[in-house]
Amino acid sequence: MFQYLLARILQLRVPGTVITGLDLPQFGLTCSADVAEPADVHRVEIAGHVFRVAETVEALRKFDDVTVDLRWVCMRMAYFRRYLDFARQLFPVDPTLMTGFGERHLVINIRAEDVLKGEHPNYTLLPIAWYRHLIESSGLLPVFMGQLADDPYTQELRRCFPAACFVVNANPLDDFNVIRTSANVVLSVSSFAWLAAWLSTSARRIVLPVIGMYNPMDRPDVDLLPVHDPRYEFHLFPREHWTGSPEQLAARMEGPADAGSLHALSWPRFYRAKVTWALARSGRLPAGLSLPGEIYAAFAG
Repeated sequence: MFQYLLARILQLRVPGTVITGLDLPQFGLTCSADVAEPADVHRVEIAGHVFRVAETVEALRKFDDVTVDLRWVCMRMAYFRRYLDFARQLFPVDPTLMTGFGERHLVINIRAEDVLKGEHPNYTLLPIAWYRHLIESSGLLPVFMGQLADDPYTQELRRCFPAACFVVNANPLDDFNVIRTSANVVLSVSSFAWLAAWLSTSARRIVLPVIGMYNPMDRPDVDLLPVHDPRYEFHLFPREHWTGSPEQLAARMEGPADAGSLHALSWPRFYRAKVTWALARSGRLPAGLSLPGEIYAAFAG
């Protein structure tokens, strides 16, 4: 979905381009017929989250035969932020799927399956004590949904919150729609959950834990912090390298919530600019990004 959205945005900027390799039947979007490439085609390969948008657009306009090969999902707000309404039109809500919960509920998405195995250092679990804080401070009725299986983490969630509603869907698109059509959402570290919440017209409060993939100090190439969007509140966690070890899992289930995560960031735009400055000073700002441009993007409306 990220790739298709980016392809359509490029198509908006360069009318007449053709998108191939598309296969999203769940949204009624199927693969266009492949176009035979000439031997002397000019190829632009996008193989990371950061790419040079202006140069790519220039190549599409300059060359008669050019292929932009989108091999990556390119998860950066700069590419999508101004196209939210357009994205909602591309991916309309499916009324046949399970709908979400209203203003009296706090919908908490859980991603656990591959995370429990420690398959990716930037996909992690959240402390159960943090969920307890959010539930108690909000006074809302908790709804846990997503990857809820017979695993130690889910078992502990059920033990700690016996009165909560636990929703288990066989179809991931039902989960996507529940997130998208709920009023109050707590995100897991998941691009799937992130996109569902971002596309929402129902959400009034979206709690985003700045940890793992969402933490720009851990992933400077990724930017999924919608700091200009008033629906979001950001809770900052320490940097980490998740392995799914028994010690890390026990800390998530039994340990306290980090003190800094208990309160939303007061000035998320300032935080984003500060992190960008720190990355630049340490030489970790990814190639293709400029310090002035990123600072301006953090504060610009």
